[in-house]
Amino acid sequence: MGSSIIDEYIAHFEHLLQKAGWDQMLRGSLFQFKQGLERKIHLQILQKEPIPAETLDAWEKVAHQEVERQAFIDASLRPKEFRGS
Repeated sequence: MGSSIIDEYIAHFEHLLQKAGWDQMLRGSLFQFKQGLERKIHLQILQKEPIPAETLDAWEKVAHQEVERQAFIDASLRPKEFRGS
């Protein structure tokens, strides 16, 4: 899940909330948001200290940060070329 993909997910999720008439403050809204995250990103968020507040805004923000962090890690640890002798 790249930065633009998480941005699209958040925008689409908020659009669907509005279309369904759901309030962002409802626990069900946050539950559904979490269910749509990639498992790896969801796990990384749960392992953070402290765990983010149980609000949709907090989870959207930290999800975006974790996706960017993971992209940086992936780019930094990309496979190195093998240099044989």
